[in-house]
Amino acid sequence: MKIQHDQTCVIIVDFQNDSCGVGLGNQEKYQPIIEAVNKTNKLMDVLRKKGVACIFTKHIEEPNSLPDNLQLLYDNKENLSNGHYTKGQSGSELYGNLILPYDLVFEKTLWGAFSNKDLESYLISKDIKNLIICGAETETCVLSTITEAFDRGYNIFMPINCIATKANKIDSHHIPMMEIFNRYYGYVIDESDLLNML
Repeated sequence: MKIQHDQTCVIIVDFQNDSCGVGLGNQEKYQPIIEAVNKTNKLMDVLRKKGVACIFTKHIEEPNSLPDNLQLLYDNKENLSNGHYTKGQSGSELYGNLILPYDLVFEKTLWGAFSNKDLESYLISKDIKNLIICGAETETCVLSTITEAFDRGYNIFMPINCIATKANKIDSHHIPMMEIFNRYYGYVIDESDLLNML
């Protein structure tokens, strides 16, 4: 299978300081996400040279202005929100040196990237058909982004080492979700195989 680089875009979901555990302690818990960030950075270097656009998403939460359904979850589910991703705080910023000046950033207030309507408008304007999805965490924002993209008709490619969740959720969440993604939503593939398709 071959995919056209000019009809392909990378969406990097929520590689932010909070999702990478910056300043949160217990770095072992966040190590799988840090490793995925590093793999994604290497992949993006090659993809940019091939002319593939890179888009970043940032999950943003503003106190007292969350969407009603998310606020209800936070009010009724123990340990779901820890006050992370607060707009204007360092935890909501993109991790490390992933982004370049010409990359796009779309903020969102729900799990899925397509909750920001400007993302879909951009993809349509560029005639994008194929999405390479990287990011964190597997079972929340990545899951929502993948299902939203699939329902909109995009071909989805998921580099196996560029999607992650916290270490304590690898067996219970990450591995089963990656199997589901590969079975029903697109192609979970090694980065080298992906590059050979472009």
